[in-house]
Amino acid sequence: MPHAGTVIRESISVQLYNDLLTGIQVGDYPPLSPLPTEASLAHDYGVSRSVVRSALSVLKEDGIVVSRQGSGTIVAPGKKVPQNNRALEIDPAELRDCYKCRESMEPDIAAYAAAHRTGKHLRYLELQLKIIADELASGITHTGNDADFRVRLAEMSENRFFETIINSLRPHILIGMNFAKSLSPMDRKIHQHESLLEHRAIAQAVIDQDCEGARRAMSEHLTRGQRRIFVDQ
Repeated sequence: MPHAGTVIRESISVQLYNDLLTGIQVGDYPPLSPLPTEASLAHDYGVSRSVVRSALSVLKEDGIVVSRQGSGTIVAPGKKVPQNNRALEIDPAELRDCYKCRESMEPDIAAYAAAHRTGKHLRYLELQLKIIADELASGITHTGNDADFRVRLAEMSENRFFETIINSLRPHILIGMNFAKSLSPMDRKIHQHESLLEHRAIAQAVIDQDCEGARRAMSEHLTRGQRRIFVDQ
């Protein structure tokens, strides 16, 4: 029987493959454009670079990306991108249960983050607001740092148990993000745009040390996110 850690790493590797493939399919990464670096992908997904390399190697084997010196990994030119053929099983019922768990905890995490955030945290949050503003202005609505945002809020709460729980939920948070990418192009665009606005409200409340505002903004974000993701369920 495979070790549980091995199964999780393999699942995240498949998920990363699907995330990148979906991004290429919908035009987030056009032909000849570079993919995120191994280091940034490893950080965003909370895995080692070897797990990232595993996903990238399969994309290379499938002829979807190529390595180019000085540019890292880029999308192959003139290649018809296949549909996802390495599917990761996503159980909607399990995803709903994960949301229920998060609903009972993340609003309080946001409130504690607002109460305890420091100057170092302010720099991170202000950068998030700038990224969100740039994405909204340009029409590029990529929320790939969603899991990292939640981990950082847990760190700001100054409660190591919150950090441990959120990190344990990180793979399912990423699965939820991947599930959202299966929506129709219009629904996916709406989901990403509204999610960015909600992230902005959470970040601003934490910056303002508005504990109740942060709690309310996070609760509304989780509720609305479920409605958007499960609209056809």
